[in-house]
Amino acid sequence: MEQNPLDPKFNSTEPSPSNAGMPQVDLDLLIDHLSYEETKEYVWRFLLTEKITEKNLRQKEQELEQWRQRVSLAQHAQDLTLTQEAQKRVNFLEQEVEKLKSEYTQLRDKNAILKEKLKLKAQQHVPSIDAHRLLAELEMLVNSQEYPLNKKFEDLAVGDELEKLKSRLKKP
Repeated sequence: MEQNPLDPKFNSTEPSPSNAGMPQVDLDLLIDHLSYEETKEYVWRFLLTEKITEKNLRQKEQELEQWRQRVSLAQHAQDLTLTQEAQKRVNFLEQEVEKLKSEYTQLRDKNAILKEKLKLKAQQHVPSIDAHRLLAELEMLVNSQEYPLNKKFEDLAVGDELEKLKSRLKKP
């Protein structure tokens, strides 16, 4: 069965015959070509996979503990067949737990790197600009700066008109 390289569980560090002597590059960490939004989604999927793997690991550990207790019960009951079957299940679960621990550790380590790369992209990210909103904000700013100036001229004009009226009233 072929694995999907976009799946976080895809093991992309397996050596291929063409690069057997070369240092391994983890393809999961090559995200520089992605946009900020794509990177955010990619990291989110990896974090989700880590949490799911952690949950599965905890469940398997609980199941393993339960089967270890069953081995003890079967031994105490001196039932050899039951003890052997329970021990087979313990052995299987121990392998599953080790596999999940390894997978969880790899995901946790990758996520630490991916989160750092996302932080760097966030610092470089230029949000999209809504030209109409920006223009409206600029017009509001200009109007708010012109308002005091216009108010002063209106006050001067009103004061001037008032002085003209006063001088007309004094003439008779």
